[in-house]
Amino acid sequence: MKLRKPAAMLLQRAVADQLAAEKLLADAGVDDEIIGFHCQQAVEKFLKAWLAQLGVNYPKTHNLQTLLELLELEGQRLPPELSAIDLLTPYATLYRYEEPEPGHRFDRQAACALVRSIRAFVEGALGKSAGS
Repeated sequence: MKLRKPAAMLLQRAVADQLAAEKLLADAGVDDEIIGFHCQQAVEKFLKAWLAQLGVNYPKTHNLQTLLELLELEGQRLPPELSAIDLLTPYATLYRYEEPEPGHRFDRQAACALVRSIRAFVEGALGKSAGS
């Protein structure tokens, strides 16, 4: 399937955010919030690419649940094991400017693994092989 120009551009930018998160992953000097931000941004852009390919106008939002709801209106959904992505939403908004609550835990490895899985799923849904 030929990708629409906006979808292709969003996929490219999502991959750039994914790569940033992956490169920063092992650096203990980089705050979790920075890794979380790039993970959230990657997922947001993967979902927006999917919506753009479907021809859906989406709002300027960082709320991943909103994007999932728009996809559901189009009869599209993530598999249940990938649907907990809304946990990343605060990394684009709240945790960019505020400290997480005491006791808050962020699993950097799991977040990056989730991004890889979202990428593979979305690229599959768009008929594009991962990595191309």
